[in-house]
Amino acid sequence: MEKLNLLGAEEFTVECNPATVSSDKAKLLRDFGVNRVSMGIQSLDEKLLDRLGRIHTREMAFKSFDILRRAGFDNLNLDLMFAIPTQTMEIWRATLAEAMAMQSEHLSSYEVIYEDDTPLFAQMKAGEFAVDEDLACEMHEELIACATRAGFYQYEIANLPATRNPAFSNPTIQESKNPFPPSPANTT
Repeated sequence: MEKLNLLGAEEFTVECNPATVSSDKAKLLRDFGVNRVSMGIQSLDEKLLDRLGRIHTREMAFKSFDILRRAGFDNLNLDLMFAIPTQTMEIWRATLAEAMAMQSEHLSSYEVIYEDDTPLFAQMKAGEFAVDEDLACEMHEELIACATRAGFYQYEIANLPATRNPAFSNPTIQESKNPFPPSPANTT
C-alpha cells in the first residue's frame, strides 16, 4: 500500500478475468499490496460463457481461483450473472453449487443487463430470445436461499459476504435489523 500511497486503506481490490490470471500476475498483485480479488466468472456453463462473449472457460475459472489461493489471497469474490438468455434454473443451480464449493469469501451476483451496442442486445431486439422477468426473480431468490445455506448473508441486493469472512467488517450493515440497509445498490 505504501508503494501506491494508499496507507490506511484496509482493502485493495482488483477485478480480473479468469482468462488473464497467472502465477506471476498474482504474485505481482500481492507484492503491490492487493489483498482482495474479484473474479468475473459470470457462469460455469460453457454455452452461456460463449453466449456472453467471455474469453474464459469454466476450467480457467477453477484454475485461476486456485492460482490466487496459492498466491496467498484469502479474500476472493466471485461475480456471477443470472437470467442469461437460455439459462435455465437447473443450469443456475449447478453454477451456484459449484461456486459455493469454491469457498470464496464473497459473492456478487447480478441479473444480466442488455447494453446498447452489444451482440446480446442486438439478439434481444431481433427477437432471438425473450426476457423472462419471472425466471429472473426466481433465480435471485434461489441465489439468496443457496448462499444463505452456504453461510453467506445478503447485505445489498447483489452482494453476499460469507459470515466466516473476517475481512468484511462493516458493523453498521452487520448489526442492522433492516435486511436491505440504504446503499447505492438498493435505493430508489
